[in-house]
Amino acid sequence: MAAYLTLAIGLMTAWLYTVGWSYASHYFEYFHVGLLALNIPRESFLLYSFWVLRDHPILLAVVLLLAAAMGVWGARGRLPLVATRALIAVTPLLVLVLFWGGYRLGESTARAQFLSDRDADYPAHPRVRVWVDPAWAKDAHLAPLTAQLTEGCYRLLVQNRDTVFLFHPVRQVLPASLPLVEVPTSSIQALRILPRYESCASAMNPKAPAQ
Repeated sequence: MAAYLTLAIGLMTAWLYTVGWSYASHYFEYFHVGLLALNIPRESFLLYSFWVLRDHPILLAVVLLLAAAMGVWGARGRLPLVATRALIAVTPLLVLVLFWGGYRLGESTARAQFLSDRDADYPAHPRVRVWVDPAWAKDAHLAPLTAQLTEGCYRLLVQNRDTVFLFHPVRQVLPASLPLVEVPTSSIQALRILPRYESCASAMNPKAPAQ
């Protein structure tokens, strides 16, 4: 029974990881960036899975009931013979269905969350001003971007040790895709996170209004 309980807990953890990974993968896909580039800690996928389950309370209740049932069976020390045979027979199909369903659940939740964030003008992503290496201003291709980064209209998507990921939405405009800028932290001289969570009014006039 101990081996069964260990296997069941391992499968549930793997399922939660799959749900969280699917959510993160599909959510950031809307910003055209992959999880390898973001370098998200693996334990964060478990947190993402609980975000998904939070939006599906019935499914969360089912998961909690299954966890409680495993605890009861573990305390009893053994399963009835009929239950054991039935479990062995359906386990392969059940595992396949659970993992596929978890993947699709993460995908659908990510889409709903992105659309909600987009309609609300990305309330979790502050505007930022970024000052980069002066050498950028001398490059004909990077000079325009160098000026735009200091104007405060780019929004912070995520930041890791090596890269800052920024995107530039326009207020009341719902684009099919968002341009993403990856700025190496080694090229950043200063970064200021602004206490503002609304997009600039125009892509042609990104200074309005910047603080």
